[in-house]
Amino acid sequence: MNLKYCHFYNLDPILAKQISKDLSPIFPDFETLAQEASKDTLKSIFALQKGLADMMDLSRYPDDTQGRISALCTAIIHEAVELQMTTNWKWWKKPTRFDEKHAKEELIDIWHFVVQASLELGLTPEDILDEYKRKNEINRQRQRDGY
Repeated sequence: MNLKYCHFYNLDPILAKQISKDLSPIFPDFETLAQEASKDTLKSIFALQKGLADMMDLSRYPDDTQGRISALCTAIIHEAVELQMTTNWKWWKKPTRFDEKHAKEELIDIWHFVVQASLELGLTPEDILDEYKRKNEINRQRQRDGY
């Protein structure tokens, strides 16, 4: 079986990078294909978000980039609070069953606004991956330095 025809769309890019060293002797293009698959996935998410935004009544949406980013930050914060509310963060209250399905829905709401903010700032999926890798390396170096 030619591994180049396998689908890696469900493989996390970070995981792909971690295991690519192990697979590189038998599959030298593994990391590249996994990264391309993640870009395709992100491209799909960006396209879906653009389609949704094109359907919306934007009459109350700010006209300037700074105003739109500010509004999106507010939405992200509120959705993050909604996600937090799915957890038992109140140590003084009797815990309830964690509703993972509801938590995932709230997380996806955050993704909608993060992707919209990315679109507002002119970021492409490739830009996201490049910036993520750049910042990930900074964070890794911080951990190595005892940050």
